Amino acid sequence: MFIEQYKTIFDDADFYDNKFGLTRSEEPISNDQYNVSNKIAHVVSASGKQGFFGVRFDALSVGDVIEFECEFRSISGVLPKVGIDEMSGNINASKMVFSSKKQGEWEVLNGKYIVENSTYHGDHRLSFGLFTADSGEFYVRNIKVKCHCNNVENVSSITSGEEFGSKYVKYPDGTLISYTTTTIEGIANTNVTKNVLYAMSFVSHPVRFANIEHVSVNDNFTLKNLSYRRGSLASGQLVINTDVSQTYTINLIAIGRWK
Repeated sequence: MFIEQYKTIFDDADFYDNKFGLTRSEEPISNDQYNVSNKIAHVVSASGKQGFFGVRFDALSVGDVIEFECEFRSISGVLPKVGIDEMSGNINASKMVFSSKKQGEWEVLNGKYIVENSTYHGDHRLSFGLFTADSGEFYVRNIKVKCHCNNVENVSSITSGEEFGSKYVKYPDGTLISYTTTTIEGIANTNVTKNVLYAMSFVSHPVRFANIEHVSVNDNFTLKNLSYRRGSLASGQLVINTDVSQTYTINLIAIGRWK
């Protein structure tokens, strides 16, 4: 029996997420490159930078099916595309690439991929946009991904690793722990924020914890605010406010579900 999973990039929190290496536009269509009203992202990507949005499915098995659909409007440069890779940390094995064919007009791009073998434990990522060696400008909207999974219990052991600057432990019962240590530049009597990426996305918002490990200069300070707030399913927001301007080293942990 197939069990379907759906993942859709549908709001500004998803598009703002830096986990996928999105290059910021010099002339965004709103305050940033995502138009909340029209649900359209504007991307300007230079060669050597990643200009794509990624959607992950973890621990897929042979025979599972990934389907996707999105709309691109290429403005200049390399035409945007959709790539499917099997992932292991920062290592990836390219499985299939679907390329758009038009420039200057909206184009619907869709496709299907059947998992034929597993190199890196079946973890897959779909990348929508321009890859590291590409340069160009495009708009994208209506990114939708569906995965038909033969077996959602396809992780039979505890796995761990590191990705996007965070470490993770993934349990077969669906529990996911993502943790990291990061620094933040505190400004006296000011709420300073920093988005911190999880090692992999949660399926629902996790429980988050933060504590100060050490400071750069003066440990005689008053802590007014230290919180690890809800962000997207792929990142949380660290907030700190003290009466001393200095660098703070923070331990962060998020506990939730990967399925």
